[in-house]
Amino acid sequence: MESSRIRHIDKLGRQLLVTIGKAWMESLPTNTVHGIPLGEGNMQVSIIMPKLKKAALPIPTDKAIIVKKAVNGFVAWPKILIELDMSMNKARRGPSHVPD
Repeated sequence: MESSRIRHIDKLGRQLLVTIGKAWMESLPTNTVHGIPLGEGNMQVSIIMPKLKKAALPIPTDKAIIVKKAVNGFVAWPKILIELDMSMNKARRGPSHVPD
């Protein structure tokens, strides 16, 4: 699990910082989030500190379609929009994945 800045592409094609969260680096396409496989090119993330609470989730769930509704929960997010922030990481490391 790595601390990450999680971005989203808006309707104008800009990458915007929408939340600070944790990304599970060893996410596999077959891992599931809320019973749905992550799929190729996605990672499991935990949203911790939202910056744009009303931003749409790039991969919505049946319980959350905006960032605000996914705080302290897990969602799938495209890898290309996840930026690792090594300065935010602590010496202690968490699990590489979260069981379903």
